[in-house]
Formats: sequence, structure tokens, C-alpha cells
Amino acid sequence: MATNNLAPKNINVLRSLAEHPNPLQYLMQLASEKPEYAALAEYLGVRTAMPQIDFGSLPPGTRGEFGMRGGFNAQKIPENGAITLSNRFLNQGYDQTNAIPTLTHELTHAAQGEMARQKFQKEILDQNAKQQFLDAHKKLVFNPKGFKSNKSTYGAGMLADKLNPAWTKENETYRASNEELPAWAMGVAVNQNPLTEYDDYNTPAHLNSTLATEYQILLDLATRDAKANPKKKKP
Repeated sequence: MATNNLAPKNINVLRSLAEHPNPLQYLMQLASEKPEYAALAEYLGVRTAMPQIDFGSLPPGTRGEFGMRGGFNAQKIPENGAITLSNRFLNQGYDQTNAIPTLTHELTHAAQGEMARQKFQKEILDQNAKQQFLDAHKKLVFNPKGFKSNKSTYGAGMLADKLNPAWTKENETYRASNEELPAWAMGVAVNQNPLTEYDDYNTPAHLNSTLATEYQILLDLATRDAKANPKKKKP
């Protein structure tokens, strides 16, 4: 039987994002099957804080980046920020799931920024929901008991330092920083390609899994608070 080259491809058998007519939509559809991504998307959606997401050109070795509005780029970046995923993810034959960890990683950064704003929201209808979120954020993100060093004031940094002080010290400027620890953990949690090592920093055992679990707990409470205490819409 002759092959009909004009027939649309069955999206159930696609092997790369490039084969789909809307690669970004397809990527988000695949990512939504992961509970970590789904929790991030729900939270940012409820807070009306989902950043703009696009594929674009990035420096070699950079898979994605999240940019926030502010300073000199105030007019170039949307109010909710912008995520750029490397257009190398669109290469033919490149596994369609390889971009999911990077997308999840960058969305975690977006959630971190939004939670920082949510903490100081003044419009409160449900004090219990707000307090549960604040208590979790204080416990899992900020720890006021440790002011001796920057990393010791944050939950993620405290755990990393406890598991492997040498690794934490060696990687404190990036991989073991307080912002990157949860983002990498969430990215690792959604990685489903056994041939791709998403996190190649020789991360201490149990660090990523513990931080990903804790961040999902925080997301759940943050989402409950966001639903109970809606953010005031701008005029």
C-alpha cells in the first residue's frame, strides 16, 4: 500500500516536539501528566501569574531561563515574567520529553517569586488558609533561627548543608543556592528519559527527592491560600 505523505501525523507516535504543529502546546500537554508540573501550573494559574513561555536562542549549555520584569528590562519582559526554552529542544529526533524538566525548573522560579509576593498580600478573607501557607513557607523556605550564614537561613540550604557540607560549599554560588535547590529538585522529579542525566552536579543522595516533596507540599498550601484569598485584580 502506498504511503500518504500528506496525511497528518498521529501525535501519539511523535518522537520529537518538532514533529508537532504546535510544539509548545504539545510540550505543556506532555508536562501536565507530571504532578509536579501540574501543581506549579495550577498554582500560577490561580494566582494569574503564569509567565510567558517561548522557545528561543540561548547560549551553549543553557537549556532555559526565567526573566523577571525590573530594572533595565522593565519594558521588555511581561508583568508575570518570561521563560525562554532553548530552541535546541526543537531539533529533529530530540526526545520530546527532554524539555519537561527545564520547563518545570523555570516554572519553579516563577512560583518562588509569586510566593514572595503572596506572603505580603493584605487582602485576607480566610485567615486560617493564609496562616497555613505562611507557616509552611517559614518552615520550608525561610528559617529565622539561622542568621550566621546566608544558606543556613533557608530550609533547602540547611538540608543540603546537613547532607553534604563540602558539596554545598563548592556549589553555593549556583547549584546549591537557595533559589536553585528547589528548582533543580522539581526538574529532576519530572525527568523520564533514562538516557538523559538532567542533574549532573553529583547532588547528595535524597536531597532532590526530599526538596521536591517539600515544595509540592508548599505549593498545595499556597494554592489553597490563593483560592481562599484571591489576589486583588489590577484595574
